[in-house]
Amino acid sequence: MRISVAVVTWNRSRALRAALDSVRRQTRQPDEVVVVDSASTDGTPDMLAAEYPEVRLVRLHRNMGCPEGRNIALANCTAEIIYSLDDDGVLHQDCLAEVERCMTAHPAAGVVASKTLTSLEVSDEVISAQMAKLPRQTGRFSGGAVAFRRSVLEAAGYYPADFWCQSEEADLALRAIETGFELWYQPSAIMLHPPGITDSGATLRFSALNSMRSILRLVPWRFLPAVLIRQASKYVVIGVRQGNVRGVLRGLAEGAVSTPWLLAKRRPVSIAAMREYLRLRRDYHQRIAASRVRAHAAAEPQGRAARRDR
Repeated sequence: MRISVAVVTWNRSRALRAALDSVRRQTRQPDEVVVVDSASTDGTPDMLAAEYPEVRLVRLHRNMGCPEGRNIALANCTAEIIYSLDDDGVLHQDCLAEVERCMTAHPAAGVVASKTLTSLEVSDEVISAQMAKLPRQTGRFSGGAVAFRRSVLEAAGYYPADFWCQSEEADLALRAIETGFELWYQPSAIMLHPPGITDSGATLRFSALNSMRSILRLVPWRFLPAVLIRQASKYVVIGVRQGNVRGVLRGLAEGAVSTPWLLAKRRPVSIAAMREYLRLRRDYHQRIAASRVRAHAAAEPQGRAARRDR
């Protein structure tokens, strides 16, 4: 199978160098690297031409947002497998090889999510522990550390073009399941990423807005009220915790205002696809909860020992 690597960038020439250098170090070299530049003003196109002649550059006249930028990058790739990489992400040297291994072992896999480690410096012990873990099916992925089979994009479509950022992955995940593809998580396909940067609050606004858009367009009528209420409540709680209820309420209000237009464009998935998606998401949250319980249980004896020492 041929493999493409797709990167969307905007004014991150230094981080982009690190990302592309990590692609060059892959034990399984890609057959093609495509970079979409969203009208950068930091000299990114000149840097790419001078330092990365193997890269095929697509220059946009303006920043069209992350989902649409990635759509353009994915559409310009020609390989059977397309790895979508954040412009500030760094691939472990075996990442593409592990993705290819998962795709080969699971022919129904249309999407293979990587493990993202939120540090650019990770010990060999952490890497070894990840490499030993087994793949499993999932209902979620991150758009900057994921591989697509070209056929899933042809069948399910690309990211929603009307999303500026946030929640586009959930929309595509549900449509991929509807078309009969599986989503897999390959823990040994590792991408290193710097810790997240806190923004002005726009992230929560767009997350709430786009979640409402996806629900109104894709969720079957039988599930629609319950899913709407649950998602809206979830974002309000998150907004309270992060001190940004206003941003959440703005996003929900924008979604409510556009409800008639969204309902007119409904293309709901099947009941079976919705149930499978909810099952996979429920399994994910149960694993996260169990992991936190184990971490708490492991830390408790150490805490008791520290108190005795005092």
